[in-house]
Amino acid sequence: MEEPALPITIHRSIIGLLVIVIRGLLVFGLLLALAYWLKAQNPADTLPLAILGLMSVVVILVTIVQVVVYDLATLTLREQGIAVSNWATLFVSKEAVADWDQIEDITVEQSGPIAGLLGIGTILVQTAGTQTNFRLTWVPRVKYWRDFIDQRS
Repeated sequence: MEEPALPITIHRSIIGLLVIVIRGLLVFGLLLALAYWLKAQNPADTLPLAILGLMSVVVILVTIVQVVVYDLATLTLREQGIAVSNWATLFVSKEAVADWDQIEDITVEQSGPIAGLLGIGTILVQTAGTQTNFRLTWVPRVKYWRDFIDQRS
């Protein structure tokens, strides 16, 4: 198999994105079911329905923000080295860069049989000296990328 040309940007797996969306939809559905139940119990009391409606809007907004933040995290393989961009919120990111010769060890973590079957996992790149280690979760084809980085370093 031919080695891909650099630079390469690796995004997180679509599976993690689906987990976030499904989790948000489940909470949203639970709030709607609770609102329906409360309406059936006491049709005249609208305050709990208004509160649940507001909570539902907040759940949808939080889910959208989580999807965007999840998608912003990347691992970039460049000619000079490697760069990781992890986002904690829409406004806070953590960037780390290292040259190929500064990489000491690449570790892959796959928790559970489904992650192993799908090839999804966490990649941890340990660097020399005082530089921070790189960590990116929900990486697709994680073992392939570990071997690719290991060959270059």
